[in-house]
Amino acid sequence: MLKISFPKISRSISKEIEHVKVQFLTESLELILDKTKCIGCGTCARVCPKEAISRGPVGTSRRFPKLEDIIPEVYDPEACVFCGTCVYMCPFSALTLKKDGEVIELDDIQIVKENVVPKLEFEAKKIRTVTDVICPFCGTLCDDLEVDVDIKEEIVVEVRNGCQIGTRKFLLQIQVIIGMT
Repeated sequence: MLKISFPKISRSISKEIEHVKVQFLTESLELILDKTKCIGCGTCARVCPKEAISRGPVGTSRRFPKLEDIIPEVYDPEACVFCGTCVYMCPFSALTLKKDGEVIELDDIQIVKENVVPKLEFEAKKIRTVTDVICPFCGTLCDDLEVDVDIKEEIVVEVRNGCQIGTRKFLLQIQVIIGMT
């Protein structure tokens, strides 16, 4: 006798994508994290009403060793109710929710349609641009040891070391993650 149990939970993790799928008898739900878009702000972990997303053990999933933030990589698919709160609140569109293989657009997420998006009481993070003249040498002519710039989705996440070629009149354009209330 063949025994089938539902829901069936599957999970796949690659360098760029973390994919969790729960197959019920008549439908499937999926939560997908695109790690190339995630900067590790932790908003998804903070807003999850079921605590199904967590940040993992400290130090094991650091994307940028100089930042305090850790990229969320641990999901509890049994706790997740696929409400879409994390997807809606992610400031970088790093999370996607699917039902039966079809992407659920933000406006079609049930909590948005019914206007019951939770009010969140925490210090959110946003990107603020700090702009000055961009050195024409940086990133093209500088030796890798002189200037090390981490760029993620057109956001300069971290600038390390100083330019030994340019003069003080040339500065880098950076975008800084700042707190806001």
